[in-house]
Amino acid sequence: GNIKYLVEGSGYAKAGLVDTLSLEVENERMFNLIVTPEMGGSLQFRDLKSNQPPRINEVTLQVKSNIGKRYQVSQNISSLFTSPEGQAIPGKYFTIREESLNTKGVLKYPDKTETKAGEMSLFVSDKEGSSDTFKVIYELTIPPDLHAGDYSTRIIYTLSEI
Repeated sequence: GNIKYLVEGSGYAKAGLVDTLSLEVENERMFNLIVTPEMGGSLQFRDLKSNQPPRINEVTLQVKSNIGKRYQVSQNISSLFTSPEGQAIPGKYFTIREESLNTKGVLKYPDKTETKAGEMSLFVSDKEGSSDTFKVIYELTIPPDLHAGDYSTRIIYTLSEI
């Protein structure tokens, strides 16, 4: 584009065009996923014992994008919840649910659903690829025959164009 510098006359100054300058604005590409709280790639529940109430962990995922293309957010869970001793909690006890935070795109799990190891698509943006925010709620129900201890799994979130 161009910028024109004009002087408006007042008193002895003559009104008119001073100069025209070329202008170029560059918008830096932004395509980021922000995870709050920062989990470091793992989800941990410490000191689990049978007959305890379910444990809940909430994660907010925010996408900042100006690329104008549809995108999706996925998660990859490497394995079931496992203790350092190798005891695993069956998948049916670990669920996922998503909540809108004025979300424009489509949440894949608005209702409680069993979480599976491997890749799961969590969210698809609107057609404009607008920036968006949503919450993921993980719930671990404690099995009645659980071996007490600390349990963890690795979760990796991925942001990709579609």
